[in-house]
Amino acid sequence: MQNFRNRTPTHYALRSDVEIFLGHCVDSNLALCTISTYRQSLERLGNWMQVFYPEAHSVTDLRPAHLQQFRRHLREDSATYGHEISLRTQAKYLAIVRSLLRFYTIEARLEVMSREQIKLPKAEDKEATRSIQPDEVAALLDQPDPAKPWGLRDRALIAVLSSTGFRVSELCALDRRELRTDLMGRQARLPITVGHGRRTAYLDERAQGYLLEYLGSRSDKYPALFIRHKPGKSADQDDSQHRLTRQMVDRLLAKYARRAALSVLPSANSFRARMARDGIVPGAARPVS
Repeated sequence: MQNFRNRTPTHYALRSDVEIFLGHCVDSNLALCTISTYRQSLERLGNWMQVFYPEAHSVTDLRPAHLQQFRRHLREDSATYGHEISLRTQAKYLAIVRSLLRFYTIEARLEVMSREQIKLPKAEDKEATRSIQPDEVAALLDQPDPAKPWGLRDRALIAVLSSTGFRVSELCALDRRELRTDLMGRQARLPITVGHGRRTAYLDERAQGYLLEYLGSRSDKYPALFIRHKPGKSADQDDSQHRLTRQMVDRLLAKYARRAALSVLPSANSFRARMARDGIVPGAARPVS
């Protein structure tokens, strides 16, 4: 299939419909990380539709054949870059389109294709997540360049994941105002919301040191604990959304794992699996000296 990565239209197909749907998501208090993922996925669909089905201008023009071809495109396009997209990621794209169709069926009451016509691929059963080893964590922490703002960020992020076992969605949703230290300043903690409850995760000494060093290097006023940094630009010159997304975290973990020549690419679940193996409650308080 024709490669169109460098042919991104300024006004992609379905744009107005996508913006209305995303506005509804904001009004419904969906997490900003989730909305960002929705936007990226739907913009990719819209860009592809603009190139291959330019006659489709509205969500009412979507047909099952379009989504079938789009799924094929995802597989073939990713394969040209050396790594075929997983069934789980394919299902994520299609599930987001189903959410779009559900909104226009129920909320906007438009005649659109039934979301039931989009069949989600079932991922094969996977082996238990491999836990990351302490020497692999150390190798990952050696890869970011602390002379760069994103290097300080990435080192702190990896250390916080290792210390707390946070899910990536939890990590991305953190604000720096939530960071707390005890009266002696000897142990930092981060309260997070899980469902309707709230729990506190404590940082070990290494994670606390790297995180405070990263935060001390920032001069911006953005609330997110971990923000985007672009080479040659300060955070204030970036776009209006500065919070890291799940996809960004996954990519940076994979990048540093390749640099460290790890045999298996780690994920946030790898850190949680290590804690489960060692009988550590994620984010539990550590003894301090």
